[in-house]
Amino acid sequence: MRTLQFSSEDLRSFFFDHTIGTMEQLKDVLGTSVDMTIYRKLRQLSYLTSYSHHGKYYTLEELTDFDSFGYGSSMLPTSPNMGPC
Repeated sequence: MRTLQFSSEDLRSFFFDHTIGTMEQLKDVLGTSVDMTIYRKLRQLSYLTSYSHHGKYYTLEELTDFDSFGYGSSMLPTSPNMGPC
């Protein structure tokens, strides 16, 4: 049996610190240059990609909270005096 080289828990920790990340950031976290390694690890974590920006941004499903319109409310810009913009 092959030895585990990359841990999906490293990605989980990154997302809990940063909420979203790009493929390049995720590669840096795991220390790999291979996209498929990242996809395999993300699959273990139930991830989401951005609808716009050609799926450039990734996050974990457990970190998002969608409103009735399907927007990720944790990612909406906010104003300190008025709440969500």
